Amino acid sequence: MAYYLCFNKMLLNEAEKLAEIKGKIRDAKAAHDLYVLKEVMAGKATCIDIYALDERLRKEYDTIEQLESKESIYAFGDNNKIVSGNSETEKMILRLQSDRRGILADVLIKHGRMKCAEELYKKIEK
Repeated sequence: MAYYLCFNKMLLNEAEKLAEIKGKIRDAKAAHDLYVLKEVMAGKATCIDIYALDERLRKEYDTIEQLESKESIYAFGDNNKIVSGNSETEKMILRLQSDRRGILADVLIKHGRMKCAEELYKKIEK
């Protein structure tokens, strides 16, 4: 029996809405960080040092590491481990995508929608 992880898209959407509402100071910071990540991944914020951004986010959001440790155990729906990019830029984009999920998980935990970061994933038996 194999186990797969998939994102709980409903929770991801809820976290984005909560961050946009900015009901707490922490949410305002999360909303800004999510906006910066979106701009960087879209190629619009070329003046931002993505290495420094990644380092800062990982220091500020413990949930990023918590999710990555869970992800490394399981395969995703295509039965492959989490892929790593070929180029240094691709690897950093993958890290920034992981940062984004960690920030969203952090928002959900702070609002009591989840107890721990790994609830962001659904485990599926196949």
